[in-house]
Amino acid sequence: MVFVISLHRTDAAWGNTNYNYDTDITFLIYDWTQSKFSTHTTAETNFDTFGCKPAEPFVVILHGWSEGCSITQWVRDTLNNFIIHRKGCILCLDYSVIADNNDYFTVVKMVDPIARTLEKKLRQLIAFGIPPAIGMLYGFSLGSQVAFQAGRNLAPLKLGRIDACDPAGVVFDNNATYTSLSVMESATEVQCVCIRAVTSAQRGASATRTG
Repeated sequence: MVFVISLHRTDAAWGNTNYNYDTDITFLIYDWTQSKFSTHTTAETNFDTFGCKPAEPFVVILHGWSEGCSITQWVRDTLNNFIIHRKGCILCLDYSVIADNNDYFTVVKMVDPIARTLEKKLRQLIAFGIPPAIGMLYGFSLGSQVAFQAGRNLAPLKLGRIDACDPAGVVFDNNATYTSLSVMESATEVQCVCIRAVTSAQRGASATRTG
């Protein structure tokens, strides 16, 4: 299995909030024709060239703060498990360039634009012909909150499923903007799982139980 690591240019060493989300945030997309991941931005993607099929599901993995698609072991494990057990179009949203240059509380303020960036790729998948009803988001910690928001942004379309592992609560639990929203508006089926006590290997293995 080959993972592609993206290197990004940043404009400040710390506390940077000036991003071009369409280019600074990237997506790893699994290429079934070459058995490897490729890196894309929010630019229009020809999913057919990656071996994706409209009749098969899609999944997007969303890492937590201070993690990344290529540098975090549980993400790599989970991607591999989806490849082995679920098939379909497999992606990972990588916003590590933002998390690397900011503390948690700064990144929280950027959840909405990160979610909007994800929404663009989700709409591309849907336009490709994959019904949102067989689409899935798999988020951890802050990535879970991004997943919820992106799912809500798709309305009136609705994703089939969101698996949220240890959804970040700091800031969100005391923010009326978020507490007034229902996670059930994000997808038909929403599963919140507490996995703080398990290892990264066990976390990655949980992908084998997703349908």
